[in-house]
Amino acid sequence: MTDQKRYISPTEQAKMIRASLRESLPGTKFSVRQSRGGHSITVTWTDGPTTAQVQAIVGRYAGGGFDGMQDLQYSVTRYVAGEPVLMGATYINADRRLSARFITQRLQRVCDRHDVDAASLALRGSDSVGYWLDIDNPPAHPRTTWEDLRLIMRDLERYSEASPQDSRTARTVGTHADVPAYVYG
Repeated sequence: MTDQKRYISPTEQAKMIRASLRESLPGTKFSVRQSRGGHSITVTWTDGPTTAQVQAIVGRYAGGGFDGMQDLQYSVTRYVAGEPVLMGATYINADRRLSARFITQRLQRVCDRHDVDAASLALRGSDSVGYWLDIDNPPAHPRTTWEDLRLIMRDLERYSEASPQDSRTARTVGTHADVPAYVYG
């Protein structure tokens, strides 16, 4: 009996991730890019689903992880349709960008929740890197703190414009505990 596992290259992983995202979140445009060395894949999109929603889909394609307590990178055996495989890219990163439209539509409601004057905040960024909020002229609004800003951005990032659907592709990938028993049979 051999312990050889099929190797799935980062390019193949990226294709599988694209298919899963297309099935799960058909209304959102994603960019799926691998790093130069191929050790990581980064998924970016604007607005749409939250980072947690996308990470739940793409995280199952990670070939490993990093344990900071032990300063140790580790590999994880994944299963594709019940077959054990080694994924080429260890890390899968999800990077959501917020548009100016997304932030401005929700800003007043979030500021009211935290009792912060929306006029004390400035919108910074660009379409290529996304937008974020910054404290504008702190002496004019001494009540607005960096903690307020952190809470407001956290709340803005929790808004989702999409609801993930089931993905046949993603459903067949995972660790031994993730993949349903019917895939093996």
